[in-house]
Amino acid sequence: MNVLHVVSFLSLLLPFMFPANGTTTINRNAHTLTVTNGRVEGVMGAIVNNSSRIGNEEQLAMEMAVQDFNNYTNQTLVLHIRNSRGEPVTAALAAMDLISTQHAEAIVGPQTWEEVSVVAQFGNEKDIPVLTC
Repeated sequence: MNVLHVVSFLSLLLPFMFPANGTTTINRNAHTLTVTNGRVEGVMGAIVNNSSRIGNEEQLAMEMAVQDFNNYTNQTLVLHIRNSRGEPVTAALAAMDLISTQHAEAIVGPQTWEEVSVVAQFGNEKDIPVLTC
């Protein structure tokens, strides 16, 4: 996954532009978008395995992509990253935390099919997209 693909992906997650001054909250399909001074604020969660080289590279790429995305668009994306340690139960708990506590609007990153299946099941119950590669 290269940075350009991540930035392109991020640009599809949020609407392009909301003309607003001050802070406005928009409810869409049980999800809330916040607009502050014309900038859409979104929350995204990521679950990576920091005990692997690929997980560390994914985290770095996502952080760089979010930084570029925030610098070059009228949107602000907050990325919350959790470490699954390659364990499906830890990945499921991370997904629950990202959705319930951090109010993530999408989750990216689980790598193994075991992690993806439990995270996708929880995301499906809460109507949160889970994206993986």
